[in-house]
Amino acid sequence: MALSLSIEKLLKNVKKSLAIVFRPSRKLRLKNIDLLRTLINATSCCSRCGLLYGEPREGASTSVKGICHICGQEALLKDTRHYAYLRKGVKKLSDSVRH
Repeated sequence: MALSLSIEKLLKNVKKSLAIVFRPSRKLRLKNIDLLRTLINATSCCSRCGLLYGEPREGASTSVKGICHICGQEALLKDTRHYAYLRKGVKKLSDSVRH
């Protein structure tokens, strides 16, 4: 009986310490919130950011040279609709911000 109580107590302490280790820092959480806002408000992006945060769509698209709304690099830009409005990145970041 005493052994099972000590094991339960040990497991509870391990869970607490793991929660502290894997909890994102406030600074990281704020960066994720900023990136999430950027992804939601972006109207065009480079192919690198589009592939990283979105799903490429098939079909014709127009590219325009300019500055990417996400990474700030000068590149050929496409509308975010050609990358499913960057939903993959928005979903992943919104999940990480909630927890």
